[in-house]
Amino acid sequence: MSETLFIIGNGFDLHHKLKTSYEAFCINYAQIQPYIWRLLKDIYGDKIDKDCWWSDFEKMLGEIDHLHLFQSKNGSALGANKIGNLLNNLPVAFNEWIRHIDVNVKSDPSLGISSDSLYFTFNYTLVLEKTYHIDNDRIWHIHNAINTPNPIENPIVIGPDSDWRQLMDQSRDGIQEISYDTVRQYNEAVLKGAKKVSKRIIANEERFYQYSEIKHFVVMGFSFNDIDMPYINKIVDVNNNKLMTEWTLYWHNEREIDVMKNKLLNIGIQNIEFKKW
Repeated sequence: MSETLFIIGNGFDLHHKLKTSYEAFCINYAQIQPYIWRLLKDIYGDKIDKDCWWSDFEKMLGEIDHLHLFQSKNGSALGANKIGNLLNNLPVAFNEWIRHIDVNVKSDPSLGISSDSLYFTFNYTLVLEKTYHIDNDRIWHIHNAINTPNPIENPIVIGPDSDWRQLMDQSRDGIQEISYDTVRQYNEAVLKGAKKVSKRIIANEERFYQYSEIKHFVVMGFSFNDIDMPYINKIVDVNNNKLMTEWTLYWHNEREIDVMKNKLLNIGIQNIEFKKW
């Protein structure tokens, strides 16, 4: 049984010089797709022109500009439809965009990627499979990948994961400026297009137990963002010896260290070492 689990995020692909950032999606795909760009502009206003918006893309998708959307000749129902259309079309757009990214990259032996380890990845690309020749049965693409069977029934998973209370708290100004009913319709559309992380965890309950005996966790390129943090919580919860596990966290920017460390300390992990990419 494998004793090492690699938890991999988009920073892993970026380390291999792949242009897979959300900002790259904006520049190389969204901005040249009139339909997608028009929806983004109508729903979020000028915020999407800021780099910081794309640096936390999925979180920002849940923070719609209610007043701007309402004033863009949308009203309530049409505005809600636009939100639904955007969130329904993003998986298709991402799939198309990623398929055109060249993943023929060189491996990095210093990372210790091993055919004996297990891999839990948030990435849609096939770098593990194609560059490091890791068997499919050792890789779990939690949000699916471009090689997922039946992409229509099992599309790439992308989007916000706000709950109702959080959305309504963010919508106070909108309620005052528009109406509660309009804001409600907009927020309901956001919830329909959410990633539904909690439901995905419940649906895959048994599969998480393959990590119950993991002793060493290696985290590469994952930011410990709030949306995806429940997956990490679950992986830790099912471990039979979580207080004894060792964690190796790769960092690119020193500012990441405290964030990652605090997230793990908060869930009871103490044995942590850091490595620079």
